[in-house]
Amino acid sequence: METQTKKLTLYISAVLFFCLLVFGSFYGIKGHFGLQNNLNPQVLGAQNGQNTEIKQIQEQLTHYFTPIAALNFDNISADSFLVYDQTTSQWLAEKNAEEPQMIASLTKLMTVLLAKQYLDPEKSLVVTQKDIVKTNPNLDLVIGDSVLVKDLIKSILVGSANDAAQKLGNELEQETGVSMEAQMNSEAYKLSMLDSYFDNPMGFDSKNNYSTASDLKQLTDKATSLIGPEITLNPEQYQFQSLFGNTYRIRATNKLNKKDNRSYSIKTGRTAGAKETMISGFSFKDRNIIIILLGSSNREQDALTIKAKIINGYAL
Repeated sequence: METQTKKLTLYISAVLFFCLLVFGSFYGIKGHFGLQNNLNPQVLGAQNGQNTEIKQIQEQLTHYFTPIAALNFDNISADSFLVYDQTTSQWLAEKNAEEPQMIASLTKLMTVLLAKQYLDPEKSLVVTQKDIVKTNPNLDLVIGDSVLVKDLIKSILVGSANDAAQKLGNELEQETGVSMEAQMNSEAYKLSMLDSYFDNPMGFDSKNNYSTASDLKQLTDKATSLIGPEITLNPEQYQFQSLFGNTYRIRATNKLNKKDNRSYSIKTGRTAGAKETMISGFSFKDRNIIIILLGSSNREQDALTIKAKIINGYAL
């Protein structure tokens, strides 16, 4: 009797095990072939988002330039430079692009960026003694006169007017209650310009006013996006009238477009410590190729030489 009971128990156990095996296999196969009816829509969305992102990356990669010849920049005088395609952010060439340098009046691009973001372009500003700067280039602003924000911005972009930059810096301090130095460095941090520091709105030589070609890429991209096509226009001078009827004019610091009308200058600078600096560019079909030069002995010639090498090296 005991033997029959054991046999019965073993038989029932075997049947149960077989049922469990068949039942588990069915659901395993169902899962393997994607037969579930309770798929999580959030998971599907994540997968679709990932596929979309991969597709975007693949499309971007097809727009990258590929060099067809070796690039040699031994005859470039600049201590540092960066060339990049603004459409894809692809670096095309560089030299010491992450090495901090004095940047001279390229600093004013940060001043203009802040003014465009936080000041009304039509606002009239009264000139005070605090705004007067005699270092050339300048507008020779008259104390007590009233000028518009937009005219000061244009005077900086065209002629790098020091008193215009000083006036905008003072106005930004008054409007926000925050020092211009703090505002400039806060904006630099937002732009991930982690190897840069600013301590004056004009770009006068200072051990605490510096940046890198790599960081200036971030500033250039933000400024060109905010300011628009006018930043690439290179008039020979800018002239305007104040609200009191005084005429102010300033000549362009950029000489690049006289040598090559297919190139444009975004901002130039020159001081004893920084030597010559410039952010320039040229267009290729729907692309904007940007050249950032620091510590140059001849910024226009360096820009044109680099442009020619890029065009030949990448078969543009």
